[in-house]
Amino acid sequence: MRYLVIASMLSMLTGCGTTPSFEHLNVGSPTDGAHLYVFRPKIDGSGQLTTPQLLVDGVRVAGLGREQFTILSLAPGRYTLKLEDRAPSGHWNATAEIELASGRSHFVAIWNQAQITNPGTTLPLQLPSGVVLPITLGATRSAGRVVFEVAAEDVGRDAVSQLRYVHPDAHRVESIRASRP
Repeated sequence: MRYLVIASMLSMLTGCGTTPSFEHLNVGSPTDGAHLYVFRPKIDGSGQLTTPQLLVDGVRVAGLGREQFTILSLAPGRYTLKLEDRAPSGHWNATAEIELASGRSHFVAIWNQAQITNPGTTLPLQLPSGVVLPITLGATRSAGRVVFEVAAEDVGRDAVSQLRYVHPDAHRVESIRASRP
């Protein structure tokens, strides 16, 4: 019971973060470049505890956990997006190309195709120490891979309005911009 109370308190604290909502970011329209929004949609139920790293042209810019997004202001042009998972399974490893047009905002969703198809049954297992662990039996996942999907601007804006913002590494994003003519 003590662990349940602690877990509940921690989950409340994580909701009190200082990350601004989408409406409060005040990003505006890109004038001399393009905005790239990369996000993990709220309805993607896989990898809830995983935070794969987003790389743009080989430069690590942010870690994206479940229900998170980041915004990158970049020069127009073609970029390689890569997701790296540090876990041995490597389920989140993926690569895609995207072309950014000047004066536009581009939205890219990251989908893990290995979704839970049968939640199974959860049973409590009490350890000799008194700790109770939930054990799930019979859960299955669909086979799949991670994909980057370009979303229409209205769909993308609606999707990220429900997510938590992750600050990209500003120095690394600047190094990407500086490498462009």
